Amino acid sequence: MDVNNMQTEAATKLYVAPAGDDAAPGTIDEPLATMFGARNRLRKLRYDGEVNGAAEINLRQGAHVLSEPLQLTAGDSGSSGAPVVYRSYPGEQATITSGRRITNWQPHTDGIFVADIPDVRNGLWSFKQLFCGGKRMVRSRRPKYNPDDPLYDGWAFIDELVDTSGALDGVDVCRLGPWRFRTDPDSVGQRQQWASAATDTGDWADIGLQTDWVRQGYEYLGTAWYRTTVTLTADFDSRENLWLCFGAVDKEAYVYLDGELIFEHSYASTGLSGDELWDRPFKMDIRGHLKAGQTHELAVRINCDSGGGGMRHPVSLVSADGEPDLISVRGSVRSPAAFSWQDDPFPAEYAKAHQSEVFVVPGKSWVSDMIPVRAVDAATRTIYLRRPVGMSAHTLGSATHLMPGNRFRIENNLEDLTDAGEWCLDAEAGKVYFRPPSGIDIERAVVTAPQLEGLVELRGGPETGAFVSFVRFENLRLTQNQIGWPKPDSYYKTPNASVAFLFEYTDNCAITDCEFDAVGGDAIRISGMNNCVTAMRNHIHGAGAYGIFIAHKQTGFSRHDVCSSDLPGPSEWHMMPEDRAAAVAVWPRSLGHVISDNHIHHFGVYEKHANGVAFFGVATADVTVSHNHIHHGPRFGIGLMSGLGPLVIEYNDLHDLCLETCDAGGITANRWYTTDLDPQLTSGAVIRYNRVVDIIGCGAYGIKAEPGGIDYCDGRLWTHYYSWGIYFDNAPMNIQVYGNVVARNTLGGMMISWYCHNTVVENNIFVDSSKSQVYLLLGGEMSGQRFCRNIITYTAEDADYMRLNFIGKFDIAPVFDELNANLIMTPGGAATTFSGVPGEAIERMGEGSRIDDPSMSWWHSLGFDTTTVYADPKFVDPDNDDYTLAPDSPAFDIGFEPIDTSQIGIRPTQ
Repeated sequence: MDVNNMQTEAATKLYVAPAGDDAAPGTIDEPLATMFGARNRLRKLRYDGEVNGAAEINLRQGAHVLSEPLQLTAGDSGSSGAPVVYRSYPGEQATITSGRRITNWQPHTDGIFVADIPDVRNGLWSFKQLFCGGKRMVRSRRPKYNPDDPLYDGWAFIDELVDTSGALDGVDVCRLGPWRFRTDPDSVGQRQQWASAATDTGDWADIGLQTDWVRQGYEYLGTAWYRTTVTLTADFDSRENLWLCFGAVDKEAYVYLDGELIFEHSYASTGLSGDELWDRPFKMDIRGHLKAGQTHELAVRINCDSGGGGMRHPVSLVSADGEPDLISVRGSVRSPAAFSWQDDPFPAEYAKAHQSEVFVVPGKSWVSDMIPVRAVDAATRTIYLRRPVGMSAHTLGSATHLMPGNRFRIENNLEDLTDAGEWCLDAEAGKVYFRPPSGIDIERAVVTAPQLEGLVELRGGPETGAFVSFVRFENLRLTQNQIGWPKPDSYYKTPNASVAFLFEYTDNCAITDCEFDAVGGDAIRISGMNNCVTAMRNHIHGAGAYGIFIAHKQTGFSRHDVCSSDLPGPSEWHMMPEDRAAAVAVWPRSLGHVISDNHIHHFGVYEKHANGVAFFGVATADVTVSHNHIHHGPRFGIGLMSGLGPLVIEYNDLHDLCLETCDAGGITANRWYTTDLDPQLTSGAVIRYNRVVDIIGCGAYGIKAEPGGIDYCDGRLWTHYYSWGIYFDNAPMNIQVYGNVVARNTLGGMMISWYCHNTVVENNIFVDSSKSQVYLLLGGEMSGQRFCRNIITYTAEDADYMRLNFIGKFDIAPVFDELNANLIMTPGGAATTFSGVPGEAIERMGEGSRIDDPSMSWWHSLGFDTTTVYADPKFVDPDNDDYTLAPDSPAFDIGFEPIDTSQIGIRPTQ
């Protein structure tokens, strides 16, 4: 749809002003009062036959306060030559808001004011945002908000999870250790009786059981031994059963007591594969082997051919009546709803802690959650929650539920209302407390809070096939709707928040030149089946969640995670064609959209999985995402997740992203598939001519899974961590990456993962990632990859050209049709190097191995980079991000085509 050339010269015009009257005729001199009045007047004029063509609803300057969302249905549609347009009156900007003014402020104490709100006390209204003069205030919190460092300061950290399930009631647990460790590369330990007490462990190393041996500094695969002693006391063995319980051993475990093999947990004994065995707890009846009062020598021989290796959780003696819950025994909590905190940042007592909430970035730092508090026990430094993290009900709970080391804060306690600009709500008493910013007169201040989750909704009727068609919104400001997050059925990638402007079952509709200022959830959502939506030249800032979200939610298509809304995982997609066909048949088509020239920044204030522009749960074709400027967000700039089909991502300017989460990229594709079951969906994404720089990454979960750059909070929070410029996670298919400039990232400018097919990475510039420039996670069925005519330069002396991770035994040579004719410049002309340490992405699958010969000669023997040039590409001004090539650049000798960066970003208005 060409929104600039819709003919509206003969449009019927209605006018709306905040001081108008819905009984008025709606002229410029006698305007209507509300958008509802204008919508209803237009309906009547059409019904009466007085209007057959285009219509314009002109909103005059001021706040148009909604008491319910403005909803347009198929009957409110325009037509191709006669659209319906809602817009600000020329030369003005109208504001659409649900902000309700709060008055009658009374002094409380120490500069705090209080207002009584009967609707809150009666349960008719609640809110999590307060605005003063149109600016969002800070809800009272501890640790305190630091305006000079709002992202990485002001956090407390989880110490331990507290099991409130009662699973260990009547169970006695004794942790075993300390442990000694020795690798056995020549497999001599059995012959030399390393399991026997006669073998001295004085030259063995100390090792913990909190993680695998790789993360404790042992770059090794093969056989290794753990040893400790165990002494059984008579009073401990007081119940029906005495068990020796292992939290998990990464691959095969052979258990010895006093030099005798007494148990094995192996591929042969269990029938399990490596990706099942590595994190599986197990136990054995140990009573017949231990004698009370005697010290025994306990040894474990471990064979690990992939992954991180070793005992990853505690080993325990357990006295129980019956069989214990092994997950609880090892210290894991299935659905953690309580935790203790580190340090001592909280007061001795909160009077109404049950009205507060914990804001937390849980698990592996992909998401955030806001959880109501049940109680705070200062004596034990424990917070009890009313529910676990929303995502923990699903199998991805291991990556998204609470973990020791996660960062959090507690909000909405009056005791923490200490700084100017803070507020809190006592819903039971129906009172809001507010300490105004310096210089604000509370009697004159306009203090508001949102009433509605949605502001404008264009909702067609999928049950009748009736689209809302040819409706446009132009030059409006939308602000102050409820957060609406998290939903009771939240899942980390799906639409979970409120939405200010909704398209659902629409055709040829548009929103252009609008401002979304501090909306509570998603600014714009294009939900389910839609055709030819245009979102252009909008300014979105301070959104609580996503900027623009093209999404749909339905469950039951991923076998290993049936509660999710994901497509089948890569292995399922390839090996179970019936699952693939079932999903393709019902995935809604979202076609022909133009998402262009939008400025989206400082989004994801609450929902930290928020992207600037994202697609989830839809199939696309003829969609273009272009010329957007996206920056300062918690996660991806542009995300493609659990969807299908072609779209073009071009000329976007992306920077300062993934600021608050990790395992993330500036442009990310995760389960974005193609299929020959639908001719519209046989091709994938084209990602070209984008600038992707300063993709940061941030994590806090106790132990780093990847090398990181900068530590905060005494090393408990890490930035410049676990992120890429362009990140293809889980089976990228038929994607072309061409002509992009990607600079200053962490683990690489480009990441390609398992099950990828026909991914072409050509004619790009990858500059100065701090750890590696290209990252390959190789496994599953892979073919048709091309990586050629790219420029790769880096200056960090400890950085590598490429990171290679293999899932199991894997032959890389057949994966690439071409990996050649690149230009590489290393720091000071140093040798080109490789790395291959398993990371969290590998750990999640229980696989991964290092390369045996990380040398360029080995690489060349595979036919890779044999025609690559090692030279300075001669950028014009790289210190100022000008990567234009000088006329005599050697890059032209490999066939590199110049990239016109002047076209990147928002285009000047005509």
